[in-house]
Amino acid sequence: MEKEWKCNNCNNWNYANTNGLFCSSCGSPHYLESLEEKESLKKRLEINNLNIPIYPHDRLIIKGLKNVFNFIQFIFLAIVSFFVWLIAMGPG
Repeated sequence: MEKEWKCNNCNNWNYANTNGLFCSSCGSPHYLESLEEKESLKKRLEINNLNIPIYPHDRLIIKGLKNVFNFIQFIFLAIVSFFVWLIAMGPG
């Protein structure tokens, strides 16, 4: 069985073995959707990353404050996760 994909531009179905990357009728690229998905995934991962980045050119006191804040944030999230786990285990 051959794979088929639908063009986002002209809504025509194309066989994967004919051209692969471009639509056979309108010539638009097929991989745009996957690039958009990768960018949205990257944005979601950046949003979920709560750590403050520590750069090599930061001053020593700034690096120390960022490390302390990251540690406090980690402890806070661990405590919250523990209470969420306790609540989830309670009714069972």
